[in-house]
Amino acid sequence: MADDSWDAHRAEIEQLYIQDNKTLKCIAEFMSSKGFRKTKSQYETQFKKWGLRKKQTVPRNTDWNFIAKRVEKRKRLGKENEVVIDGETIPSEKVRKLQYGKMFVSTADRFSGYGAPSPKTPEGVVVRTPSSSIASLDQAWCGGLSLTWNASLPWLQFTKLLQFNQDQHRPALSPVIPIPLSSEVSVQPDVEKAELIQRLAYAFPSKIRSQLRYMDIDSRIRAMLTVLMPEEYEGQHQLTQTNRLSIELYILSNNLEVNDRNGYRIFVSIRAHNERLLAMIRTFGWHKGRQFKSLLASREPTVEAIVEKVFASAVFQVDIEVVKLILEAGMDPNSLIKAVSGGLFIPLQWAATVTNNRAAEMAEVLISHNADIELRYGGSSALFRAIANKNMEVIEVLLRHNVVVSLPSLAEATGIDNATLFEKLFTSCSDVNSLIYNTTIMDYRPQRGNITLLGAAARSGRLRIIEIILRRCPSLVNPRELEATGGADYFSPISVAIANNNTYALKALLDAGVDTNFVNGCERPIIEQALAKYGNRAYKILVKSGYTITHQPMSYKRLSVLMRLCIAGKVNYTIEQLIGEIARPSYNFTEWSGEVLAEAINNNEPLVIGLLLDFGATIDPNKVIGTWDEGTARYLDTRGALQAILDENGPKILLKALELGKWDLAQWLVIRAPVLLDESLYSRNTPLSIAASSKQAGLVKFMLKHGARVTDHALFMATKRIKKDAYIGEVSSDEGFEVLRILLSHFSGPAPTAIAEAEYGRPDIESTDKGTDQDIYLLELLLSEGVEPTGTPEAVAGENWYGLHEPQSALEIVARSGNRMALEILTQTPYNWGAKALGRALATACSLPNEGLIDRILKHKPNMNEEIGFWRYLPGSPYWKSLVTFSTALQGAVRKQSVSVVRKLLGFADTDINYAAKGAYGRTALQYAVENGNVELVMILLNHGADINSVPAEYGGATALQLAAIQGYLGLARRLIDLGANVNAAGADIEGRTALEGAAEHGRVDMVHMLLDEGALIFGDAGEKQYKNAVQRARGNGHYAVARMLEAFKNKVEQSAFQVPGMFVDGWSEVSEEEKDLIV
Repeated sequence: MADDSWDAHRAEIEQLYIQDNKTLKCIAEFMSSKGFRKTKSQYETQFKKWGLRKKQTVPRNTDWNFIAKRVEKRKRLGKENEVVIDGETIPSEKVRKLQYGKMFVSTADRFSGYGAPSPKTPEGVVVRTPSSSIASLDQAWCGGLSLTWNASLPWLQFTKLLQFNQDQHRPALSPVIPIPLSSEVSVQPDVEKAELIQRLAYAFPSKIRSQLRYMDIDSRIRAMLTVLMPEEYEGQHQLTQTNRLSIELYILSNNLEVNDRNGYRIFVSIRAHNERLLAMIRTFGWHKGRQFKSLLASREPTVEAIVEKVFASAVFQVDIEVVKLILEAGMDPNSLIKAVSGGLFIPLQWAATVTNNRAAEMAEVLISHNADIELRYGGSSALFRAIANKNMEVIEVLLRHNVVVSLPSLAEATGIDNATLFEKLFTSCSDVNSLIYNTTIMDYRPQRGNITLLGAAARSGRLRIIEIILRRCPSLVNPRELEATGGADYFSPISVAIANNNTYALKALLDAGVDTNFVNGCERPIIEQALAKYGNRAYKILVKSGYTITHQPMSYKRLSVLMRLCIAGKVNYTIEQLIGEIARPSYNFTEWSGEVLAEAINNNEPLVIGLLLDFGATIDPNKVIGTWDEGTARYLDTRGALQAILDENGPKILLKALELGKWDLAQWLVIRAPVLLDESLYSRNTPLSIAASSKQAGLVKFMLKHGARVTDHALFMATKRIKKDAYIGEVSSDEGFEVLRILLSHFSGPAPTAIAEAEYGRPDIESTDKGTDQDIYLLELLLSEGVEPTGTPEAVAGENWYGLHEPQSALEIVARSGNRMALEILTQTPYNWGAKALGRALATACSLPNEGLIDRILKHKPNMNEEIGFWRYLPGSPYWKSLVTFSTALQGAVRKQSVSVVRKLLGFADTDINYAAKGAYGRTALQYAVENGNVELVMILLNHGADINSVPAEYGGATALQLAAIQGYLGLARRLIDLGANVNAAGADIEGRTALEGAAEHGRVDMVHMLLDEGALIFGDAGEKQYKNAVQRARGNGHYAVARMLEAFKNKVEQSAFQVPGMFVDGWSEVSEEEKDLIV
């Protein structure tokens, strides 16, 4: 054979021979299985021509220091190792000899760099997973499912239509898609394969992508296709060459282009996807003639789903030519499309939103094809979005087509600097004398409330708009009826103007006669609202308009502004007159003065304090928070007011003084009232713990002398301060250690919180060798001074303990840190941790996972089925600690995709493989494996007896099949069904989906069809509910092809039923009680 045939396979052969260190016999057998058959002598001859030979010596300048540490690090993470130097795989025995001969690594050195940044890899050195492991991984992924596919699947039906003369009763699509999808293509270059891998990878969580990176590129493609895509014939995915076009279209039709587990969508990826898709359809020539009409005429779900995606991409890219062609082919212009952000839009809304010079043209095209200009999605119309985005051209298009201008849209238009356009919109609005429930900035924060159109204009501050409204609608100046209707939620235009600091608008409103006394929704008087604004311009405008300042009491903050104005001579009042006026009994002086006096104390205003006390003010102790200094405290003591404050709020005041570093005040208070050191007065932080954190040895001794008792929390605070200094790069603090030693000399007993803090790291701050050594030193110091590590750590504010929910021992916090050395120290102590604590530590370690830690814990015979909880975010919410997910050691190891750890845990007879899923979005081990699309782990668990139909967790849980259906893992779903997975299993009680509902919601065309074929209920009480939910979820997410397929399937079954007497009675209407319980 010519050299060309050899050159086509050269890269792969070199990889096998040089880097994978395969023998000629292995290479010949492997290549023969791929259709390239050569003898050993032919390989030898060709290798001489290429100049290929394996190196026999290791370069002398090899950095064995780096290799030893990298191998050790990978061992700790449970990874096998293979060392390749300059393309040569070094035998493992030789690695051991050279590694420890050239560079011995002590135990201390192995841990000293823990958490430090990885050093730069020397040129020519690779430390990777061994080829033998990769081969077994390939076999596990590609050979473990053994699937048989039903030819009725939409994708398989679609590929038939691309072949001539397959079905005379159905239109062939081969003229429309001229490139055959089912035939093999010529040799694909590695660059093209890499691009294909990237496309397929989007359908998998990142953890799986990292698992598969150890496979060669062909194996990765096979593995991913096995999980995602049906085969047209047995063994199709095993072929070396794969038709990329076929995969692209399948990914499109089943909405797999971006399937991130957490729902995040990357702008660049989506945009690139849109551009690539539009380029592809131009390659087909679909942008010419009536090709889209021919496609949609096929009524094939796969085709319809593809066209939906093309239409969405064309709308987002404002590709008017393609948008027009698809609309002419019959696409609904009002169909929902999913944007880059993941949000849903109607195409006309997108045209109104996007900043593109052709957006108005696209809007015209959509309207000409019967787009509903009044249609609202997400509460806003196309006109509202165009106004909000100041898209003038689209606004004009909508007005030309006689769009109805709603009051909310007109209110939004008050922010546009175009009076002519606003007047045109005003003329088209039929209801300007109503209230608008909207978000307005009030009191420096957004608040929901009722405003009028004039209030909306006051918010924008545009004077020309205000003038138009006052001229054309004078009834809005003082709309008493609307004010009464708005009630407590009503914000007057005056309040809105002040809150938004629009002083020119405020003056215009006052000049027009808007009532300043009507405030409603804003509880504070107008004068207080004005005094809250920087510069007091609004206040001055009100005063010039005749508004008096002493008519009613006000907060201390506003009063202090007036007092400063009094001192500066900018108002015609003295401070005494001001307070005297406001202190009239008719204004509930007692309640008001108590709050104002407390604020005056907190702000160290002796003049005001004295005046208010002279006027008979009574202090509200609960309002005094201790920000004052010693002088204020002594003054209050001389006036006889201090004792009442200390009796009611003394502990808080002392803590505040300590937090502010007012040491003299703190000591004076302790001398004045020693009882304030009693720790029973405090829930967590005590005066001693704050003093410990301050590194004030003298203050700590002072408190101990006056009766303070050392607690676990005080030790924790001292330890935390030492660590904080180290983490931020400060020199090791002698003062910090002095404080800690003073406290330890007065302490005995358990202090699990301090022990946990001693080794607790902060992932947001880079660790250093020195910092890690200090952690161990702190831990050993605490233990050497007799501190017991057992007990339950406190729930300390500001510490999330690596996200652990309510840790029950310091041991699990140490395990979560991954600090193997600290774990060894603690487990070597004479204290009996017990199987429960060890089991929780094991479950924690398996969440990393770190095999070194896991092996250490397993030696102590832990309970294998203890569960630990992790805080997690509520989806769509920024709030940490919203929900808790629980997992056992096995569940954690599966979630982290650690095959070796999973095998190890399953080797223990008491490991419960079917331990129930608990907590928010909890999963059984099998459910985690399926959710991640990890075929290897799925097969391991199934072979060990995992229950396919384990019930889902109550909140956000799902069965294995439901997860496969939602993720679009068709191959996994097929295998689960073959093994008896219940296609009609009920979803979780909260945020749950049945398999059919989840597949429909995410646009998985082939998954939905397979579930229907396998008996997913669509009749009877349970079936009707599931059917309606599935259709609704599909339509609600823009997957109309799926919705139509569901409807067509149901109609077909119903038509068949009418032709079979008694079918509904026997098979559909009479649903068993068991079936009814499946879907609630």
